[in-house]
Amino acid sequence: MDGANDRYSLSNTAGSRSMKIEAARRMMTEGHPDAAASILRKVTDTRSDDLQAKFLLAVALYRSGKSSAALPECDFILFHQPRNPHAHHIRGLCLAALGERQQAIEAFSTSTHHDPMAWRSWNSIADITSREDERLSSIQHAAIALLEICKRPQANSSLLRHCTKALICAGRSADAVRFAVGRFEDFSSNGQASENLARALYADGAYEDAAFFASEALAGSLARHAEPSARRDFFQPAKAAQAVQDVITLLNAQGLTGFLTGGTLLGFVRNGAPLPHDRDADIGILCDRDARPDITAILRNHPSVQLARSARAGDRYIGLTIGKVAVDLFLYEAEGPYRLCGLSDHPGEIQWRFSGFGVSRKVWLGASWSIPDNPDKLLSETYGRDWRKPDKDFSSVLSSPALYMTNPHTRTFYAAMRSLRLLRQGRRSQAISMMKQAPHRLCDRDPSRPDHVLSCRLSALRRTYGPEIMSAIPD
Repeated sequence: MDGANDRYSLSNTAGSRSMKIEAARRMMTEGHPDAAASILRKVTDTRSDDLQAKFLLAVALYRSGKSSAALPECDFILFHQPRNPHAHHIRGLCLAALGERQQAIEAFSTSTHHDPMAWRSWNSIADITSREDERLSSIQHAAIALLEICKRPQANSSLLRHCTKALICAGRSADAVRFAVGRFEDFSSNGQASENLARALYADGAYEDAAFFASEALAGSLARHAEPSARRDFFQPAKAAQAVQDVITLLNAQGLTGFLTGGTLLGFVRNGAPLPHDRDADIGILCDRDARPDITAILRNHPSVQLARSARAGDRYIGLTIGKVAVDLFLYEAEGPYRLCGLSDHPGEIQWRFSGFGVSRKVWLGASWSIPDNPDKLLSETYGRDWRKPDKDFSSVLSSPALYMTNPHTRTFYAAMRSLRLLRQGRRSQAISMMKQAPHRLCDRDPSRPDHVLSCRLSALRRTYGPEIMSAIPD
């Protein structure tokens, strides 16, 4: 951080206002909002009525975790520009960070009132409301807004990706495919367009096509030849353990028994704590297939829980964050002598089958935890007989012995997408290891050569899905 301040010290002390504004923007882009705020303070101290600098200062303060300090800047802007949707949005983010949920929703709603295309505000309402009807409606409005915005000539690759994701989260995966195919040539590269389309196809359950375009994204990505992006390891085992306790407490209060599973169970059994190199925490719930609990109804009322926008009542998998910790929650459904869990109900989706088990208690970190009553057996079925030996490259979606009725193309999709992420982080050896776990060969062609197969695939998708995209909220 000190180096970042030194880098732009000249911009902090000299130069025109525009130079300082540009320096502050760069600092925020590079992840140094504190330094950006310091620069912007110098601008606003000189010109207290500079609304642009005031707005950027509010953004920098919010990103620095100083929401209380950002609110007066928002209020100053709104005194002079009461219909400014961007200022209302930042004000809403600050209020949400301070735990003022209802006031935050009102701020976001005001933003959308003044600008119905304020898709970020629609998404923010969905993220924090405790009302399921409001959550679902806001998700739909965000998708509609982005569809309209992307009709503008200046829509860039980032907006196109956001629109595709919004359609997926709105439960409109087929429309997401239509949009991604229709705008394929508008991306800055075929690699970006292929990655975007692969995600839409995966959400729609078209796993073979998803795997093909994921492989295209991996083969054609400049990430394999560019400087790696900065890698930020946010996972903190102690905070993850507390997040698991908090979620399990919420589940227990509703008569459900949450238990440690997956990598979290592996970490506790092997080390007495979550794995330090993990990315999220894993919790399981026992249930019957015909009596799935509505996890979204249980969790959305908690002010610290943010559900994935794609989460719906009756899902067998729920992604959420609590206290900035990502948590994966799986329903383990009884089927004869087995327990099945998976990521969705699409045929061929990632799914695991385990021997039946119950739940017992175990003390770790001074607390009592619910775990499978035969954890060694479950871990052996999940990770193989060598589960006690650390293997950071192991992926349960690719190589678990428990995978059951999973389409091989689904696994190839995951291998390609995760390899792409690892390459962007500069972790080439891990990416190669991930690629080797794919059922199908990845990066099997020279991306510089014209690929008629790609054109044929796109044409086939256009014929299959058609061009028509709905623009209104579905019934």
